[in-house]
Amino acid sequence: MCYHKIRSNCKKFLFLWFFILLFFLLFINLNLLSCGLVFQSNSNEELFWKQFGNIADTDKKNLNLNSSKNEKFAKVAEIVDGDTLIVDLLLDGQYCIRLIGINAPEKDTFFYKESKEFLSILIKDKIIRLEKDITEKDVYGRLLRYVYLGDLFINLEMVKKGFANSFTLPPDVKYQKLFIEAERIARENALGLWQLSKYSGSFYEKKYTLNKSTLKDNSINKNNHVSNYYEQSDDENFIIFINSDANGNDNKNLNGEFVKIINNSGFDINIKGWTIKDSSINIYKFKNYLFLKGSYIILFSGEGIDKDNIFYWNSKKPIWNNYGDTLYLRDEDGYLVSIYSY
Repeated sequence: MCYHKIRSNCKKFLFLWFFILLFFLLFINLNLLSCGLVFQSNSNEELFWKQFGNIADTDKKNLNLNSSKNEKFAKVAEIVDGDTLIVDLLLDGQYCIRLIGINAPEKDTFFYKESKEFLSILIKDKIIRLEKDITEKDVYGRLLRYVYLGDLFINLEMVKKGFANSFTLPPDVKYQKLFIEAERIARENALGLWQLSKYSGSFYEKKYTLNKSTLKDNSINKNNHVSNYYEQSDDENFIIFINSDANGNDNKNLNGEFVKIINNSGFDINIKGWTIKDSSINIYKFKNYLFLKGSYIILFSGEGIDKDNIFYWNSKKPIWNNYGDTLYLRDEDGYLVSIYSY
């Protein structure tokens, strides 16, 4: 009798421990799931719709959620400007994205609002595909990506419609030729950024020639050699020369790089508010100055005090890339006066 009683108590004891263990395992599993350490067996597609909810059928049919390791999908949360956006990445939080290969107008510059609005119309609140090239992030921590809405290549579309210019930095050059060609077409059709100023000459199909003897005046320091010095043909309203490669270390000889512009328009023009910009985000704005016909001005990259026709950018670093760059000369309203590439 004692034996049967002991056996019965053992069964009750075992059942009790079994339920305690089961409860413990369920508790641990739920906590791991909440921390993202245990993954459910949902497919990529199920997880995608769970996070982003319903979207238009036109978006769904263009999605291929089995993307490569260099591609991810995201929902656009915010448009910062014409080349920067905030997205919600699938299962990976919120990130800032910088469109590769292009450069859109900065805040408080010509066509900033239009560029931002156009990008917003294209992709705001929509599901996009992100493609990586070589570099993961820029110096500001933004993810560098090509962006697609279905089959529409957004980076290229911004350049093609004149809302951004081509701006490719090695090693992320996968679509460089496409961007350059798109910008050429936008320029020829005077779209967006390429709307012409009343001061503009015929600046398409320019011919540049390397010339090391063009600049001959005492205002240039003799130490500033002219190794990468280019000139335009003389049928322009404004003829531009540039020395992009200073003698020695560019960072220690900032005034060794400079721009010279000749007023070939036949008119005296007050250039107050005019700007010079490179392919990146460096912008110089002229103060009140009457640019006499037939005269020239020189803009040095480094520090100095403006005097007569000599101006200083007062930059702490070189402006013009030795391997190639573009100069944009715009009037006080932001319209394009001349463009110069080397």
